[in-house]
Amino acid sequence: MQVPEVSAPAHRSGNASARGSETVSGLLRTYLWPFRKRVFMMASLVMLSSAIQVLMPRLIGAVIDGASLGRSLGDLYFLAAIFVAGGVAVQVLGVTEAYLGADLGQLATNSVRADVTRHLLTLDREFFASNSPGTLIERVDGDTALLSGLFGRLTLEVAQGVLILSGVLVMTASTSPLIAAILVVILLLAWGTLRAGHSRGSPIRIARQAASADLFGFIEERIAGIDDTRAGGAVKYAQGRLEAYLNRWFRATFRSVAWNGFAGATITIAVGAMLAAVFVIGGFGLVNGTLSPGNLIALVAWVDILRRPVEAFGRQAQELGQAAAGASRLAELLALRSSRESSTNSTNVQFEDHGGNWAEGSAPLGISMENVTFTYENGEQPAVSNLTFELPPGGFLAVVGHTGSGKTTLGRLIAREVETGRGIIKIGSRDAWVDLATVPEVQLRRMVAVVNQDVALFHASVRDNVTMFDPEVPDAAVMSALDRVGLGPWLASLPDGVATHLSPAGGREQSHGRIGGRVGTGGLSAGESQLLALARVFLGNARLVVLDEPAARIDPVTEVRLVDALDALARDRTVMVI
Repeated sequence: MQVPEVSAPAHRSGNASARGSETVSGLLRTYLWPFRKRVFMMASLVMLSSAIQVLMPRLIGAVIDGASLGRSLGDLYFLAAIFVAGGVAVQVLGVTEAYLGADLGQLATNSVRADVTRHLLTLDREFFASNSPGTLIERVDGDTALLSGLFGRLTLEVAQGVLILSGVLVMTASTSPLIAAILVVILLLAWGTLRAGHSRGSPIRIARQAASADLFGFIEERIAGIDDTRAGGAVKYAQGRLEAYLNRWFRATFRSVAWNGFAGATITIAVGAMLAAVFVIGGFGLVNGTLSPGNLIALVAWVDILRRPVEAFGRQAQELGQAAAGASRLAELLALRSSRESSTNSTNVQFEDHGGNWAEGSAPLGISMENVTFTYENGEQPAVSNLTFELPPGGFLAVVGHTGSGKTTLGRLIAREVETGRGIIKIGSRDAWVDLATVPEVQLRRMVAVVNQDVALFHASVRDNVTMFDPEVPDAAVMSALDRVGLGPWLASLPDGVATHLSPAGGREQSHGRIGGRVGTGGLSAGESQLLALARVFLGNARLVVLDEPAARIDPVTEVRLVDALDALARDRTVMVI
């Protein structure tokens, strides 16, 4: 079987390095400002630690010159004690900086994850249809993880490196201006080389992250459909596709590592050149008597101190490049906009009807469509064409039709999961109707409930699965909602009642030494999962309910309970069954 080559996705044109750098600076301003007091504390510790490190070689030189000039042992012991105290202080400050930096990085990174996830949840379903969960997890978590060091340790190290570099050059210039000038030239050449390499390496790092996201997305997709893959005899094809994704990821990773090695080699050459300059020029100065032994040792010590931040700049340049790549990809996600954004920003619907607030009342809501046409983004034919109907408040409508006739799309239009291409959809009571597109999404979710054929159950308690993680709902309300849909006996059989945890498959969790320590026992059938979804509707008090093929996968016994639940649901709500 021939396996098609996996090609890299097209990227937006433009300077990826510059765009990533701008994004990185914007992220630093946005997510470090709330922690500015901690940043100020870390900056103070960094300046103090840098000052001590820069002054330490001067103490060494003073001890050597003092010994050669015959100074008293008391003076030498005093200088040595200061040196030891400085070394201890540097270590203590370093541990404190590392802790504060790691903590700050975690706090800021979690804020980024929360904001990106919150934004993605506002996007249209077409976005999630074209991006697998594995891809999204890698993009949200993987790309964000690259920023962790940037917010804490990496920024701290860069700042300290710059301070030490500046201090060493000043101290070197006070001892030997010629050596200081040579060091500056070497550093400028190394910086220019690294800058050029970073500009060319940034697209390579972005390509590596994209290849990693695609690989994880493919693996997640194949794991989710492993039974169908085996049953359909597509194992070889799946293996071939996995090999293609792995090859692309390996090539992208190899190119990224090669560019990282270029940065490390540049720094190594620069450090070697600086040491050579100190030994050659310093040696001549020592022979000519223009440089004391203590000053020569101090110069060597300063270059050794300089070596650590300069070598770290190579690693930091790699991490900054990776952070810029992650920031650029996150910026692409945050730039996506939902077609519902204009209506999400609209004001709340506020007008009176039957003596109460229409939007916040409890009366059933009707739905009306006038010449509605909708075509999916990649569809050749409209899924819904020139549809006109009205379902009055309190009505019950069953929609039937062959597969692909647009039944599910109808429910999505009412829930505004997709936006109308042409025509008008109105919602309201008999005497007061409003355009559905003008209703804010938060308000719409309270008024309209959709129960899909595939019910989502979460790795959480029964209570959280029914309330959708709302801590304000009392347990009595949860138990009442489950009882109204016929799940009271099932709830009574659970060991911890509404606190019993469910697996995503619907079963109780039991510890069996598996990954994570828990597995489902299959306690909820597909039909009972539908009933649990109806309990969410009872609890949320939606006034218009759309059920997408609720009886498609249930047994006759559960069907009786489902019918009873629908009867109770329709007493004070408008119901559409697809």
